[in-house]
Amino acid sequence: MFKLLKEILFLSWFLFLYCFIFYILKMTLNYDIDQNKIIGNSIKNVSFIQNPGVYEILDPINNKSYYGETSCIIKRLNIYIRTLKVGNHFCKDLQTAFNQQKNPNNFKYFIIAEGPEWEEKNKRVELQNQLISENKHRTYNTIQAKPSKIRKIEYHGMEYPNIREAVRKIKISRASLYRMLKNPNNKDVIYLENENEGISHGSIAIFAKKDSSPSLFFPSIKACIRAKFAKSVYEVHEKIKNKQTGWKYATVDPNGCPLRVIYVLKPGEISYENYLFQNNQTEI
Repeated sequence: MFKLLKEILFLSWFLFLYCFIFYILKMTLNYDIDQNKIIGNSIKNVSFIQNPGVYEILDPINNKSYYGETSCIIKRLNIYIRTLKVGNHFCKDLQTAFNQQKNPNNFKYFIIAEGPEWEEKNKRVELQNQLISENKHRTYNTIQAKPSKIRKIEYHGMEYPNIREAVRKIKISRASLYRMLKNPNNKDVIYLENENEGISHGSIAIFAKKDSSPSLFFPSIKACIRAKFAKSVYEVHEKIKNKQTGWKYATVDPNGCPLRVIYVLKPGEISYENYLFQNNQTEI
């Protein structure tokens, strides 16, 4: 009898242990399943915000934006948010708008372009300036001063296209040449155009086409070559000279010569960067 009772107790203990282990395993399995659900549905990889790129800060009240570029998006936006909150952001108009918000969290922050392909600062600046130019009627960015002028000069009967070329060939210092040009009594060293004339110093903006793409705007010929629409400056000019479909200078003078001036896109026109962005592409 005692032996039977002992066996019953042993079996009861074994059954209890078995149920306890089964319960623990079930709970662990359910936890893993729940964790998988969380990872699949809630947690997102946002490491891309550490990339270089171009961003936009939007004021939803008046639909005005501030455009910027940076080598690390999250770092720059973090600095801007903190400086706005303490009231010392360098862009006074943006700071004033932020101060007028009933809810400081109203401002919206957008990443327009990001990734390792935006590590080159000049490329980011080109896109930033393009966005400012395209949206100058609704931007907080300070409008930069007008570009300087490239002016032809005459030095003792010899004509030079600009100061740099004259200094190089004459073997004279730039300061000395400027002094001569400013001297009204020196008739041998003069500007060939009036002070308000000349060609704007900057890049030649163009429209270019590749394969099945539409004619796309590039702020400079170098930008077009970087996008692999052409292999050289010469090729770009030849395509435009031969009136190849989709290729043209953005702005020209009455003689058809390209001008180095800021170009604002017209309705129906699109830039290369915006075309890539809209079509979720990295290149054409």
